[in-house]
Amino acid sequence: MLLPYTDLLIRAGDKLPEKMKKELTDTVCEGLEAHLDEFVEHPLSKGGYFVSKWNASIEPLNHTHLYAAVAAEAYAITRNERYRDVCEKSYNFFRHNWYEEKNGTVSWAYAPTPDNKNIAHPECSFGERSFSHVKGAELFFKAAVTIELPLAMHRVGILDKSEIELIAKSLRVNVMSNDDSINMYISPRKQVPDSVEHLQKQKIRPEFLAMYYLLAPFDGKMKLSLDDLFEKRKDWFPNGLISGPSQLLAYSFLHYGGSSAHIEP
Repeated sequence: MLLPYTDLLIRAGDKLPEKMKKELTDTVCEGLEAHLDEFVEHPLSKGGYFVSKWNASIEPLNHTHLYAAVAAEAYAITRNERYRDVCEKSYNFFRHNWYEEKNGTVSWAYAPTPDNKNIAHPECSFGERSFSHVKGAELFFKAAVTIELPLAMHRVGILDKSEIELIAKSLRVNVMSNDDSINMYISPRKQVPDSVEHLQKQKIRPEFLAMYYLLAPFDGKMKLSLDDLFEKRKDWFPNGLISGPSQLLAYSFLHYGGSSAHIEP
């Protein structure tokens, strides 16, 4: 919930009234500080991860990365080195758990564990009854949240674009594996029974893919692949990119530019 605050502060901070600017910054810092004690160092990766205070489980990447994306942008706003440390270590743990696929891409598990590098991707459950307990990579729409961290780090100048170029290529190649359908998972090795795949794809909504447009500046084929899919699958996307808030943000990004804000580290 705090990422829109940091985005606003970065993109329009100088134009905001000082009182509003301070209140937004204070709210962001309070939210971050409330969970910093849940961060656990992981020396092997020179990184770290978060452990839930509610059930002592390791937080999935998409949860961790949304927090760490806020931390990255909060660092750019406040210059608090602790925020930079958390976002960089979260990314290092993520990077440590990449699996190098034979097709030149990378994939990662939904919830990597700290005990070893998850080459095979561990078993995990995705909650919804139509999703099997499966081995393999993250679901494509959860990865759309996971990418918030590298994108935020690049925006504030603490991650090289080559890292995001590989992420973008990997998601395009592995998720949009043909021009009129998608792979539900971000690994080409991830195969599920036809019956499960059918149930999963019945749930596809436009917002599941809208975030992928943010990767278009880092992969020359991403926008065309997404445009083709939105055009060919009217059953999934009857109103294209103008049917909800996530899609409208993607539409705005495409037409007016959304990733131009960049802060020197």
